[in-house]
Amino acid sequence: MTGGEIATPSYALGLAMTVKDMKAISIYLTCKNNAEAKKISNALLKNKLVACANIFPVQSLYLWKKKLEQSGEVAIVFKTLKNNLSKIEKIISTLHSYSVPVISVEEIKLNKKAQEWLNKEIK
Repeated sequence: MTGGEIATPSYALGLAMTVKDMKAISIYLTCKNNAEAKKISNALLKNKLVACANIFPVQSLYLWKKKLEQSGEVAIVFKTLKNNLSKIEKIISTLHSYSVPVISVEEIKLNKKAQEWLNKEIK
């Protein structure tokens, strides 16, 4: 390139995204029980919106309506791509029993083989 030219990103040209362009994210979500966690996880996996769902029991302490609450819940950690987030949020909102499901998202850096697996498995 000579001075004054602006580089056009590959996605703007309609070319396939590279591994570098596909941002991996981790989503953390709690559910009321194992059945709900599995229902949400299966829906996201079947729609190829997440590549993995790790489900485990947790003990939660939280404020709800200005009172301290405590309950057993089931947590899920999903691995996916950032561009799927809005579709994932919509499915979670539809299937989740809580009036305020907390969907925590964090961008993550995966090793090369894991990133390739993630890119291959989901939309």
